[in-house]
Amino acid sequence: MKRIFITDFDGTITLKDTCDAMIERFAGEGWQEILKKWEQGELSTSVCSRSIFKTFQVTPEDLKAFIATIPFDKSFVTFCEYLQKKGEKLFIVSDGFDLNITTILEKYSLTNLPVYCNNLLYNQGSWDLSCPYSSECGQCGTCKKALVSKLKKTCDQIVYIGDGYSDTCGCQGADIIFAKSHLLEYCRSHQIKAYPFTTFADIIALLEQQ
Repeated sequence: MKRIFITDFDGTITLKDTCDAMIERFAGEGWQEILKKWEQGELSTSVCSRSIFKTFQVTPEDLKAFIATIPFDKSFVTFCEYLQKKGEKLFIVSDGFDLNITTILEKYSLTNLPVYCNNLLYNQGSWDLSCPYSSECGQCGTCKKALVSKLKKTCDQIVYIGDGYSDTCGCQGADIIFAKSHLLEYCRSHQIKAYPFTTFADIIALLEQQ
């Protein structure tokens, strides 16, 4: 059986959401209200991000240095090695930002992983973003559901790993789901079968049992 693994990034590979962390650290006044509207579905990812970016006061160099300090699930490195030995593919699909993801992956020498995400843009002191994989509904910057559907055409089975709001849509096209935090609560409340996990070491253990 040809199997593909798809994983979220923020809060799944990292132990803290890098987007939340950089907003808390570098955004100016009013960001809490903007983020709350996004959480309630009143703003799309792109509108929310652009509104918050208008208050940002940080250089790319300082942002990268800060992102590099965010805690990371080190068993993810072992997980990547585990899949490589089995000849199985892993994709990172995120509603977060390329700068954040690349900074963390470079730190742990994982730059060979394919990534689908939003792009951070910086020009003369101003921040913006582009969303090359945006959703038709306009809510998410990266439509995980569409990407899962696309990748599913190339394999027999999709394994989805995630934790957050943007994963509730993407995971529904998967054959196997590993979930924690908000995604686990969502799956349980909607009677969607999901295996709970805390770290990627747990996922390896569960895969070995199957």
